[in-house]
Amino acid sequence: MKLTTTTAKSFSITEVENLDRINVFVTMDGEGAGRIVIHCWDQCWTGYWGAMGGSMSDFWLRVSAGYLVNAMQSKIITSQSVKKREDAYLRRIVEAVQDAFRLHKECNGDI
Repeated sequence: MKLTTTTAKSFSITEVENLDRINVFVTMDGEGAGRIVIHCWDQCWTGYWGAMGGSMSDFWLRVSAGYLVNAMQSKIITSQSVKKREDAYLRRIVEAVQDAFRLHKECNGDI
């Protein structure tokens, strides 16, 4: 077994209308590869990109919210009405995370 220590960056987003606290965890797995975990209320979404061409914040600001929702949404959804609700909920969360990346980038640089 090999144990490797990584550095994760995390932040919380609050005061977004009609959303609970959003906790975001970012781990870079090398040059242009990284993982993100987003937690809001009792749900969690994950994503991994192996060729982002830069930092996680650059990538998230470069791609559309629709792409991110499709990449991170649950693949096990039982009905179209549930899928529509989850897509709308996750889109609001993804857009809040994109806004947080944009704000952080303006003030502090990349994540």
